[in-house]
Parts: sequence; structure tokens; C-alpha cells
Amino acid sequence: MKTFVWTGVALLFGVGTGLVVATMEHSSSGEHFVPNSAPNPSSRSDNPITGVKGYPQIELVNGETFDFGEEPRGASGSHTFVIRNRGDKPLELLIGETTCKCTFITDGTFDKDGEKPTIVEPGETLEVELQWVAEEMLIKFSQSATLETNDPDRSTVRLGITGIVNQALRIVPDRIAWPTLTSTQGADSEAVLFCGEQLDEWEILDVQFGVPSTSDFFEVEIEDLSPEKLAELAPDENYASQVRSGRLLKIRVKPGLPFGKLHQSIKVTTSMKDVDDLILNLEGYVIADISVIGRNFNPGNNILSMSAIEGENGSREFALQLLVKGEHRATTEFEIIEVEPADVLKVRLGEKLQSAKLTRIPLIIHIPAGTPPIARGQDDDCGLIRLKTNHPDVTEVKLYVEFIVK
Repeated sequence: MKTFVWTGVALLFGVGTGLVVATMEHSSSGEHFVPNSAPNPSSRSDNPITGVKGYPQIELVNGETFDFGEEPRGASGSHTFVIRNRGDKPLELLIGETTCKCTFITDGTFDKDGEKPTIVEPGETLEVELQWVAEEMLIKFSQSATLETNDPDRSTVRLGITGIVNQALRIVPDRIAWPTLTSTQGADSEAVLFCGEQLDEWEILDVQFGVPSTSDFFEVEIEDLSPEKLAELAPDENYASQVRSGRLLKIRVKPGLPFGKLHQSIKVTTSMKDVDDLILNLEGYVIADISVIGRNFNPGNNILSMSAIEGENGSREFALQLLVKGEHRATTEFEIIEVEPADVLKVRLGEKLQSAKLTRIPLIIHIPAGTPPIARGQDDDCGLIRLKTNHPDVTEVKLYVEFIVK
């Protein structure tokens, strides 16, 4: 078994969407119609009418579903369904719903608004073209378009496209979330790279972390999966029947993460051609012996929200409480090492208050009168207060401030 370990490698990059399994969504059918190059999709059939009297009868000459077999991700295709009216009255067809924008019926055949029916006279045929782009990954492709008819025996007909999209890689899951993480203990989790190619046809070239400030607290170990283990880890039988190989990502969160909301990402680069890097997002909330409380303070994201201030004549002051518990509560000290913007936020520490089980230290944030107009907090542009501690497990505390000075 091959094993590789990446730890402490950081890279700044925008967290994009990892590759995702396509979600089937119903949508308006009008936008799925494009011009058809066929000059006249309706033509006379050489086959005689079957003798149905008094109403239209729809027949799908070449079937209702087309299976394209196996295609790589991004491949496009089309298929023409042939509809015949085997009755002795005009057959009326209206467009219905399509399951996704990657399949659509060509324009020139149907009214986009679904109000004016397309007529197929007795004995005639109509060609209906469905086009698709195989955008899903490692999943059975299944898309369709619905036609509404005036055939009393078949009021709706569903034309389907199916197949296997056998593209290369997908990471499962693409997001790992821990409700709480203990700063002193860390955590472990796993994700799997499923691949449509054999194991010896691809490799992992690099693993990098998206948030450099906490990258030292994470470690990733890579293991090749045996066919038996691969089948065991597959989410369902559909995956198990399609994937040909896989590699296991063992994610280790080391002790010592700063308390508060956690967001990290792992970027995996492989040797697969025409395959984007895979992104695994890591989220959670870290609890520790040190915490912060106070009015208008959100411990979920460590943000203090200050109400709007009239800068010329007004001022605003908030007092947060730094709480320390555990065996180091009496000896833990704080030092303000960074404030931004320092010309607006005036920050100081108050007098330490100790009890039998808890130490409290006030943290006072003040915006003085006469401060020029400024707004921080939009588009992740909050003010910052950074504290250094001598606690062995929580060496730093970061707080963010939203404020507006008018």
C-alpha cells in the first residue's frame, strides 16, 4: 500500500466549488429550445393507419428512451425521437417540463410558450431532437423532456436520455463539518477520491491548504484503496458499479487551533488530464479553555457588531469579557498585538477578576468622537483585534469588529 503525507503546505486561493454531483432540478422548459436545422420535422409516414377511429393515437417509433452508453464528462450529443400519429384525428403536442438545462427540445418544432400545440396529422410523423451535455461525474446520467398530448390513452409522454458519465474524479464528501472541535484534542476524518480510471493510470501530485494561518494544524495522509475497500466505501451501488479505483484521504486536525469558527480547505491536484483540482472544504467550531462573551458578540464567527455612530459628536464603547477556565486560568495573560484600523478602534484590557473556577478579563473597544466616516464589515472587511496569550494550548485570539461611523 502506498502512503503519502502532506502537512503544513499552504496556498492562497479562492475556494471554488469543488467538483459536484449534478442536482436534478425542474425548470422552465422555454429556455431549453434552440433552432432545428431540419427544414421540416414533420413528414408523411409510409405505414398505414392502424384503424383507430375517432381519436389520435401517439406512437414512439424508435422508443421513448435513448441510452448513449458511456461518455466522458463534457461530451455532448443528440438523439432524434420519431413520433407517429396512428389515430384518425389530429394529434396535438405541447412542450412540458425538462429535468435540466443540459437537455432540450429543438425550436421550430414546438411553441416555446407551451400555448400553441404542434399538430401531427393522421399517419404523419414528427421528429423531436433532444440534445445534452454530460456534465455529471461518476453517476448515471438521466435527463428527460415531457410532451403533453391529446391522446386519451396517453396524456403525457416522457422522452429520456440515459447513460454513464465516466469522468475521472470525484471527492466524497466534498465538505467535512465538525459541530465542535476541542482545541486540546483535535479530530480525524476521511474523504475518498473516486476515479473512473485504473489506479496505475493516475496519481496525486500535490495537496495544499487554502488558509495559510491555520495550515500547520492539519495533516493529510493518502492511501491507495483495494477493490474490496473501494466497494465498501462507495456511497451506493451506482458508484460501486462505475468507479475503477480510489484513494483515501485521511485528514488529521492537530491540537492547538484557535477557538472560534473554523474554515479550511484542501486542494488536491492529480495527473488526470482535463480535470480541475478537487476542493475539500473543512468547517467547524473550536472550543477551548478561552472564550469570549459580550453584548452584540457572535461567538460562532467571533464578530462584534457595533451599531452606527455619529462620528462628529458621538462615540461608542463596548466591553467584552475574556473568560479563562481550566488549570491555567490563574496564570493566563493577554497582550494586544494588533488592531486594525488602529486609528479608529481604541482597545485596552481591564483588570483581571478571578474566582474559584474562572478568570474574567474585560476587553474594552472604543471609537472616539470626531472619527471620520468609515464602514467596516462588508465583504469580509471587518476590523481586527488580535491578542497574544501565554496559554499552552491557545496562543492567539482573533476578534472581528463590524462598525459604521457616519
